[in-house]
Amino acid sequence: FRSVTPDRRGWGVSTWSPSKDYTRDALMDDMRAVMGAMKWTEKPIIAGHSGAGPTVIAFAVDYASELSKLVLVDSQMNRDEDAVAGPTIGNPPLVFESIEAGMARFAKLNNPPRVAHDRERMLHALIKVENGFMLKRDPDNGNKKPIGVPPTPPKFPVREMWSELGMVKTPTFLIRGLRSDRFPPETVTRFTKEYPHTPQFTVDSQHDIPGQAPDAFVA
Repeated sequence: FRSVTPDRRGWGVSTWSPSKDYTRDALMDDMRAVMGAMKWTEKPIIAGHSGAGPTVIAFAVDYASELSKLVLVDSQMNRDEDAVAGPTIGNPPLVFESIEAGMARFAKLNNPPRVAHDRERMLHALIKVENGFMLKRDPDNGNKKPIGVPPTPPKFPVREMWSELGMVKTPTFLIRGLRSDRFPPETVTRFTKEYPHTPQFTVDSQHDIPGQAPDAFVA
């Protein structure tokens, strides 16, 4: 297989949206732009990890004819990924005095990402600024109301994630971490009960399945 892993807009080396447009429509448009640029002759398999889950599930419903299969990797199911605490624009960027300080910040999380223990990866996640190292992430990436541009109605309704998953007709399976805080027992029970036709595969890891258990993840 030929695989492409784009950075979500506003994250990593992808451009920050000038209008702060991080709507579901915008994220799906980005996916379609990448797929169009690749000029694939076959419909791709789409995979989404963590917070990408709501976007790829919506894509499988709204653009059902443009993918062949859907893979959910420890997708966010037990909370509203669109919910944003605090202001959605005007937030200061996250700056650390050193690379080690950045690693320490992420190490405090319940399910720490790879940057918490991989200095080389942390280095790639930061950019040097005058007062330290800034995380390559638009702090307003949760904004859903673009600014400075004429308002446009959404192309598709933003649906509740569980009900939207029930609308997916594309062959789908889920990979989840046995020690992930995204899938507590009540979430596993609901997924199993409401979507028995969606196979689940478990991996002995926390939320960062590809980083903590790469061989099991690939298998």
